[in-house]
Amino acid sequence: MNASIAPNETADGHRPLLPGVRVRLDAASCLPERFPANTCELCVEACPLALLESRGGAPRLIEAATMQADSCIGCGQCAAVCPSGALHVDGFALPAELPDEAELLVDCWRVPAAESPAGTLRVPCLGGLSAGWLLSLFDQSGERPIRLLERGQCAECPAGAGIKSLLAAITETRMLLFECGVDMSQMPMLAWRPCHTPLLPAIPASMAEVPLPRRGFFRSLLGESLKAVEATRPAADSGPITLRSPMQPLQRLRLATALTGIARRHDRPLPTRILPHLSLGACDANGVCAAVCPTGALQKATPAAGQAELRFESLRCIACNQCARVCPERSLRLDVQGGEAKPVVLASWRQRECIRCGSDFSDPAASAEPASAAGLCSTCRKTEALSRGVAAFLRPTLGSDVSQP
Repeated sequence: MNASIAPNETADGHRPLLPGVRVRLDAASCLPERFPANTCELCVEACPLALLESRGGAPRLIEAATMQADSCIGCGQCAAVCPSGALHVDGFALPAELPDEAELLVDCWRVPAAESPAGTLRVPCLGGLSAGWLLSLFDQSGERPIRLLERGQCAECPAGAGIKSLLAAITETRMLLFECGVDMSQMPMLAWRPCHTPLLPAIPASMAEVPLPRRGFFRSLLGESLKAVEATRPAADSGPITLRSPMQPLQRLRLATALTGIARRHDRPLPTRILPHLSLGACDANGVCAAVCPTGALQKATPAAGQAELRFESLRCIACNQCARVCPERSLRLDVQGGEAKPVVLASWRQRECIRCGSDFSDPAASAEPASAAGLCSTCRKTEALSRGVAAFLRPTLGSDVSQP
């Protein structure tokens, strides 16, 4: 029986871009939806049919009012490149149990089930596989070789451009596994396996629409029954998702978790090419950067009374660069690689009470503020600086009647 990857694990908060369309969006995890100035359009560029567009916000279907629901073929290429996991397409969830085979074969839903060898994992489109997906499968299987079946007909498929995405995912996976010390013979690769029968006209909407051989039909009934039982179980209440809540970068965490296990088994450090590096210059300790970090990779914490620090966790960072964009001092610099696997303290400050407004604030250790600003929070310091500037501007006109604040 083929190990079908059924359409499950739909994340809470995902909604269809259009009724009947297979792509669902979690707006709370979409970077342009959170930050309208963000210009992330990776999903728009990845869609092989050019069905997506972005107009200063979340991705939307072009001419959604007139588009037919079946225009989207469900290849998953948009979701594979989404850095924040905001897009979800059914059919790409890893099964809880893997077939007991020496090699893991992965095939496309358009290939008739009878053409796939026993134990083959089937997904809607190989172009919708990411490096994180391949690494998770490699880790979950105990580092068994993965063979992605090349049927020789991708060029004729509407999702045919996905072969480039697949090759990019395979290359990235192999480079990461090489840094982890994995033998070349175990690495994922394409396997040429011509299809002897025509492919299905289009990617099926679900595995239920894939024709099965007679022996697989009755086995599939058992699988559908088990899924029906699972559907009756109450879902865990995760609470409402808001734009202020930290998003869970599922793709990022999947990749980092798999690589951590693989590197540990080979006694190698985690490859630095997946670890963003954040450096900090002169800082006013206002904490704006941490407040806008969508994943919580950058946090302002109080480890002890009277202390504050800025922490950075590269494993949760999706390199959106939002922290550097909003930094008032332009003190942050983000590099896409070269970071550390463990949390790093970028800066630490004393916590004090503002002598003017009474609020707690973080006081930079090496403050260049004049003596009159000592003991003031950043808001009160700016207010005082503005007052001094206004007074200096008006003094030549009004004379000594204008006093210093």
